[in-house]
Order: sequence, then C-alpha cells, then structure tokens
Amino acid sequence: MDGVWLSASERGARLVAGLLAMFVLSASAGWGCIGEPRVLPPRAPPAAIPPPVLLPAERPRAGLGRLVIWTTDGPMRVVAQGQRGFQAAPSAGTREGDLCVTPCVVDVPPGPYRLYMRSDAGTGASGDVDDLLVSERLNYYVRAPGKFEHPTWVPGGATAIASLGLTLTIVGLLVAAGSRDSRLPGLALTGLGLGVTIGGGVTVYEAQRGKIQQGATTTWSVPLP
Repeated sequence: MDGVWLSASERGARLVAGLLAMFVLSASAGWGCIGEPRVLPPRAPPAAIPPPVLLPAERPRAGLGRLVIWTTDGPMRVVAQGQRGFQAAPSAGTREGDLCVTPCVVDVPPGPYRLYMRSDAGTGASGDVDDLLVSERLNYYVRAPGKFEHPTWVPGGATAIASLGLTLTIVGLLVAAGSRDSRLPGLALTGLGLGVTIGGGVTVYEAQRGKIQQGATTTWSVPLP
C-alpha cells in the first residue's frame, strides 16, 4: 500500500506543479499586458457664444481672414498646416508651423487648415487634431478637445488581492493533493482562491486600460467689424 500511495502522491505533486506553472504564467501574462483603451462618448459641442477674447482694433490686411481660437480646457499650443502660409503674400505648397497658444487671435489666408493642438500645461488633453475652413471674415473656432487618459500601471491594492488569491489557490491545490479526506476542502479553497485572483486580475486589467474621448468643435463666422 505504501508504494501505491507514494505513486499517487507523486502524480498529485506533478499535477499540482503543472497547474501552478500554467496559472503563474497566465497570471503574469495578464498582469503584464495593457488592455485596449475604452472609447468614451464624444464630447458635447461648445455653445456658439463668442469667447472673451480681446480683438485687435485694426482690421486684417487685404486677403486675410481673422481667426479666434478658444479651447475649453485651458491653453493649448496650436500648430497649423494649410495650403497657404501665414504671411501676407501666399506661398505655394503646404506649409506647417506654430500658430499660437490659445486663447488667441490670428490673421491667416483663407482656406482649409489642419490644426494640431497640444495641452500647454501638460494636463487634460494630451493632444488633438481637427480641420478648419477659414473665410475672409471674423472666424470663431471653439474646441472641446479630445482626450486620452494614460493607463495606470499595476494598482497596489488590486495586485495584493490577486496575489492573495494566488496564494489561496496554491494552498488549496496542495491540500487537495494531500489525501482523499482533504480533497474536498482543498478544492473549495482552490475555488475561492481562483475567484479572488480573477477579481483582482480584472481590476488590474481595467486599471491598465486608457480612455479615449473624441473632441467636438463649434465654428461660425461673422462680418469683420
């Protein structure tokens, strides 16, 4: 009987070792991955109300439109790319360059532009891109910027809970492999450990997911004063 019981113990130990190895590898892979970012509903377009920006007293030079840029979440550095440059004499081809830091008023040649915006304070929106059509009028561009929230790396509380669950799982497997009488309590402890580990792992996974939210723009133009 001793030889038979020793053989069963060895088989149980090998089974436990295999299960533990698979579990540790899968848990490590899960905790080391960053999940796909959550896509939040787009932001609401800002109200079409002229922002509190002081306009220059003089009119723009001939052939230029006046553009008021306002971003709702604070100052943003704006780089513009368009079919014309920002000089009084239009240049051929695509030109790209720094435009201003919001809130700002600039005079630019009319036409389509692509605006690249970056949070000047390093908070809120990390970056945003939008298209704009400027006319030879007074143009208002009010932007609720798109946002990307960077993921949190391995929260301490959730990691501790997952580690506790892993410990319970290991102990449960060892108890279940010890003897026939301890098999049922060991399996119950293993199930509890798995549940705790999965709960902590899901929390860690969710914390590692960033958040993406599309911005919204309100534009309009009025005759130059």
